[in-house]
Amino acid sequence: HTPVEVDCSGHGIQERKSLPASLSISAYPNPFNSAVSITAPADAEIEIFDINGRNVATLDGGEQVWRPEASIGSGVYLVRAKVGEQSITKRVVYLK
Repeated sequence: HTPVEVDCSGHGIQERKSLPASLSISAYPNPFNSAVSITAPADAEIEIFDINGRNVATLDGGEQVWRPEASIGSGVYLVRAKVGEQSITKRVVYLK
């Protein structure tokens, strides 16, 4: 869907190309053993899922540190940053 601007002088319709801002996420260190630093856009919602799709944590955007609770086991986790309709997912490995 491209936004359209109408020229009121009667000279026609012009398309305004608007590219979405680049959505990126980083996690360091990866693999990690006690905490991982996650960086995402400031207006993003960060969700962390286990490999079965269960949400194990939700964080605000920006730079956050996730320290898994003692009940969370070692394994692969998916970190998803979501802004509006856009999302990006990164895999992190937790080693106790």
